[in-house]
Amino acid sequence: MAGGLQITGVEELVKNFDLMGRDAANLARGATHKVATVVTKRAKRNAPKSSSRLRKAIKTKRRREWKGMFRSDTIVLRGDSRADPKGAFYWHFVEFGTLHQAAQPFIGPAIKETEAEAFTIYENEVVRRTIKLAEKRAA
Repeated sequence: MAGGLQITGVEELVKNFDLMGRDAANLARGATHKVATVVTKRAKRNAPKSSSRLRKAIKTKRRREWKGMFRSDTIVLRGDSRADPKGAFYWHFVEFGTLHQAAQPFIGPAIKETEAEAFTIYENEVVRRTIKLAEKRAA
């Protein structure tokens, strides 16, 4: 794995939504997925232009909630099974390089780009979804 991104201070934000119950969990889950989606888009943009297969193999995937934390990951499909035959098993050679090929990192820089603004993206998404939910309930 190239690196990880963890947003801190979110627990307090989610605790304030306790009054909303299940809707608060959905808001937090969606906002977490939004941050992972931004990382995915940037990783696709940073991937080598000559490799459209690699760009298509970069995906965002929601993971199971673990210890009260919502998880969404940016993954690269490997293409080593029937489930993902069009993957890019070679992605780590591109990201980290080999003896004969220089590294062309695309996931690491995407994470670093998003790190600074991750909390802002998260917060904006929670606010946007809260307003949308309030409008839905008012109608």
